[in-house]
Amino acid sequence: MRVLKQEEGFTIVETMVAAAILTGVLIFLSSILLNGYNLVYRGKDYINANNLLIQAAEETKATAFPNVESEGPVQNYRNSGFVLIKTVTPVLNSNSKLKRVDIEIRQSTKVLTSASLILYEKGL
Repeated sequence: MRVLKQEEGFTIVETMVAAAILTGVLIFLSSILLNGYNLVYRGKDYINANNLLIQAAEETKATAFPNVESEGPVQNYRNSGFVLIKTVTPVLNSNSKLKRVDIEIRQSTKVLTSASLILYEKGL
């Protein structure tokens, strides 16, 4: 009677299953890393857009009341790649001492951030 010798090691099927599982895990981990990177990148855009919005609002507040006017779209505002749109409308009537200023910072067609200011003319 002949005794078959047991060979040690993995079969080709076991190796293929292990490779498929490893590939699935690596794809899952890489998708998590890519999503995290995209979130960080978009977060930086929102932070930069908010900083530009604050600068535009401060510049508007520092402008003399009669000189506050609509502007935009200003492409590549302050070399940022963003678009600034500032809309000025008088409150109540055209002779009003109040103006509403809407400021938007956009990236192509997407509004990243916006603010509204109410300005008033001092005196009288």
